[in-house]
Amino acid sequence: MEENPSNEIKNSPNYYLPHHAIFKEYSSTTKIRVVFDASAKTSSSNSLNETLLVGPTIQRDIFSICLRSHQHAYLMTGDIEKMYRQIWVARKHIDFQRIVWRDSPNEQLKHFRLLTVTYGTAAAPFLATRVLKQLAADSSVTHPRASKILLEDFYVDDVITGSDTIDEIISLQTELVGLLKSAGINLRKWTTNCWPLLISLPDDQRELSPVDFEESNSIKVLGLQWCPSKDVFSYKVKFNPSNTCTKRHILSEASKIFDPLGFLAPVIVGVKILLQELWRKQIAWDEEVPDSLSQQWNSIRNELPIVESFAIPRIMLQKQRYWELHGFCDASLDAYAAVVYCRNVNSDKSTSVTLVAAKSKVAPLKVLSLPRLEFCGGLLLVRLVNKIKLSLQVPEVNVFCWTDSSSVLHWFWLAASPKKWSVFIGNRTSEILTSMPFKL
Repeated sequence: MEENPSNEIKNSPNYYLPHHAIFKEYSSTTKIRVVFDASAKTSSSNSLNETLLVGPTIQRDIFSICLRSHQHAYLMTGDIEKMYRQIWVARKHIDFQRIVWRDSPNEQLKHFRLLTVTYGTAAAPFLATRVLKQLAADSSVTHPRASKILLEDFYVDDVITGSDTIDEIISLQTELVGLLKSAGINLRKWTTNCWPLLISLPDDQRELSPVDFEESNSIKVLGLQWCPSKDVFSYKVKFNPSNTCTKRHILSEASKIFDPLGFLAPVIVGVKILLQELWRKQIAWDEEVPDSLSQQWNSIRNELPIVESFAIPRIMLQKQRYWELHGFCDASLDAYAAVVYCRNVNSDKSTSVTLVAAKSKVAPLKVLSLPRLEFCGGLLLVRLVNKIKLSLQVPEVNVFCWTDSSSVLHWFWLAASPKKWSVFIGNRTSEILTSMPFKL
């Protein structure tokens, strides 16, 4: 930031950002962070964020990035150091990022202007990711592999990518660091299950030291716990103690369970059903929930720490082997779900099956028959399979979808003309048959 010249302090338009410190004890680098509130109202009853355009999403979604991390023999993760602070804001806009500051309560307040992209402004994520996209476009010829990683394997400032050989992953890491360094951006907090790469990195660039690696310590990767030495994903569940049980409290606690690929779908669906029941009963945010629902929540909450014992193998499929996707769907009157597995055929003709992803949804408030809910499960499965194929970039993989619902199979069997069905069945049948070839 720079101090405002005294003769420009009264220039308008301008905006002053309220700010305060937050403390993150679990962070390995920045324990104290500054939060700027660009949503604070001014005397005109408007805020900066209300007048800013947010910008579109231009990076891959977290589902796709997490899913692709399962197909590499060697994985590496890292993040950009103070990403937003590496990107300049146009000079004509810096007066909208003013703050007041003083080093001591005994000093007079001084006026400053923030010169870089500021966390807390609505446009910050787009501006930062747009810079990475432009860097990838400008370097597509000189750094083709690193450019592709910038486009496909970054989620804001985090990268999670990999390769199938030691030499290639070391080369990828070197090229990626060099490309970002050319733009004045530092990649750090590297973690990998590739031992030669780990020991070649400087101490200040590693998230896990070789000692931590040998002790099977885990790190947080896009919300998941990853243990590089064992190469497995796991979960951590931490709830805050509370004597009250309200809808706000339940939703806040449930939101702490981050599960992008749906590995905990059988667990999470119970929470979804409970939350839907709270809405159905029109319980206010801070109203005590009925004893029956409170007991149901406490039962779920007491059992959730069991998921910390789960260990999910990271490597899901290997490109050099033959593999298939098998999906299953089912439904009840409360919810419906879909799950996809990968079946690998090894060189010795033996097979192995691993979980790829799952998704669950609660039944709509409008009561539907069980056959129709089964049909919704079939549509959910087809959409999940197509999302997996798109994320893994393997359009020609063999896919098998399974259901035990004779009603759903009957609708497909007579689906030569979806127009003969009701709008509900016809639209869903048409989408399924259009997006996926169907054979009984």
